Amino acid sequence: MRAGAVRSRPSSSMSVSAEPSNCPLGAPERAAYSSPMQIRRRYHLSYPGVLYVGVTMILAIGAINSQNNLLFIALGLSLGALIVSGVLSGSMLMGLRAERDHVQPGVVGGPMTLRYTVTNRSRIMPAFGLVISELPGERMRLLRRVRALLVGIGLRRLLRRRRSRATWPRRLPRPWAHIAHIGPRASGRATALVEPFRRGACEFEGVRITSAYPFGILRKSVEFIQPGAALVRPELAPVPESLFLRITSASDEGESETRYSGRGPDYLGLRDYTAGDSMRRIAWRASARTGQLVVLETAPPATARLWVGLDFDPGAGAAASGPEADANERAISLCAGVLDRAVREGFQVGLAVPALGLVRMPASSAARGESAARRLGMLLDDLARLDLGALRADSNQAPLPIGGRDACLVISAAPGLFSSWPRSAERHCVLDAIESDRPASARPSEPRDPLVQALGGGA
Repeated sequence: MRAGAVRSRPSSSMSVSAEPSNCPLGAPERAAYSSPMQIRRRYHLSYPGVLYVGVTMILAIGAINSQNNLLFIALGLSLGALIVSGVLSGSMLMGLRAERDHVQPGVVGGPMTLRYTVTNRSRIMPAFGLVISELPGERMRLLRRVRALLVGIGLRRLLRRRRSRATWPRRLPRPWAHIAHIGPRASGRATALVEPFRRGACEFEGVRITSAYPFGILRKSVEFIQPGAALVRPELAPVPESLFLRITSASDEGESETRYSGRGPDYLGLRDYTAGDSMRRIAWRASARTGQLVVLETAPPATARLWVGLDFDPGAGAAASGPEADANERAISLCAGVLDRAVREGFQVGLAVPALGLVRMPASSAARGESAARRLGMLLDDLARLDLGALRADSNQAPLPIGGRDACLVISAAPGLFSSWPRSAERHCVLDAIESDRPASARPSEPRDPLVQALGGGA
C-alpha cells in the first residue's frame, strides 16, 4: 500500500464533461486494444483513509481491552468495509483500458479539448466513479526527499525510476475528466477542457484512471503509458485597425490601374456592357460587328503578397524569463494576430524569422488547394514551434526572397532591429502597434512594446 497526499483539483482547469456511451465493444475496438500497452496499478491512502484506519485501530484496541461484543461487531464492520473497498475497486480497474484521442492544437488563452476513450473489458464487473487525468511530469516531493536520503546512504538502486517525458505541465493546467458509470463490455468517452497558458509543444506520457469507489476510503489508480504530443499556438493579439487600412488602401491603389486600364492579368472573354463599366474596357471592333456594346472580361488581379517577419533580440535568446523573454513572446503573439487578420483579408501571406532560419514563402491557399484556415494553421504551428533558445546573433544577415512589389511587415521585440530587412517592397509605412491609438504627446520616447513596421520602397 502506498501513501500519497491528496491533490485538490486545480482552479485553472475549465469545466469538464463526460459522455458515457454504453455501446458494445466491437471488433475494431478489440483490435485497437490487442497491442501491448504498459500498465501500472497503485493504491493510494488518502486523508479520509488515514482517518478511517486510525478509527479502526482505536476500535481494535478498545475491543481487545474491554472484550465488548459491540466493539467487536463495529471492528468487524470496519475491517470488512476496508477489505471490500480494496478488493471491489481493485478488480473493477483490472479490466479497464484507456486511450487518448488525437489532440487538436490549442491557443494560449483559449479552450483546448482532450478526449479520452475508456473501455471496460470485464464481462461481469461494471466501473463506477472514474476520474481520468494525465500523468504529471514532475515527481512528488516525498519521493525526491527519500531518493536523496537513499543516495546519501548508498542505496540509490532501491528507487531507480525512469525519468518522465511529459512536458505538458509547462504549458497546460492538469486536465480532469469524469465518467460516472461504464457497463460490462462497454466503452465511454470523456472530455476535458483546459486553458493553455504558454505556447509550445506539449508531450504527454500516459493516462491515469483513479477511483475511490465504493466508500472513498482507498484511492486506486491504473496508469496506461501512451506517449503523445500536441501544439499550443500563440495568443492572437489584437491588431490596430490603421495597420491593415493602410496596407489595403495601398493594395487597392496598385490594383486600380490594372482593373480599369483594360490590361488585366488574364483574358477571359467578352460580355455585354453594363452600367458602370469603364469606357476603356469596351471592345469597339467586336461591338461594331455585333451591333451592341461588349466589354473585355479579364481575370481578377492577383492577390497582394504580404511578408510578415519577426525580429528578436539575439542577446535574450537564452533567457527563460525576464523582460527580454516577455517582449519576444509579445512579439510572437502580435505576429499571430497579424497573420490571422492578413489571411482573412485575402493576402498571400509569407512568414520569415531570419534569427531562427524560418522562411515560409507567400502562397495563395486556393492555388495550393487548401483552405484559408489550413494555411493559417500551418503558419501558427510554425510560430508555436519557435525555440527562442536557439537565437543566433549573426542570423539576421541572411538574404530574404522579397519581391519588389511585395508588402513587408516586420514585428520587432525591441527598437532598432530592422536594419537587416531589405527596403525593396512596394509599400512603406511605419506603425506602432501598441501605441498607435494614443496621442503623440502621451507616447513614451522609447517604446517598451513590440513595434510593427511595414517596410517598403527604397529611400
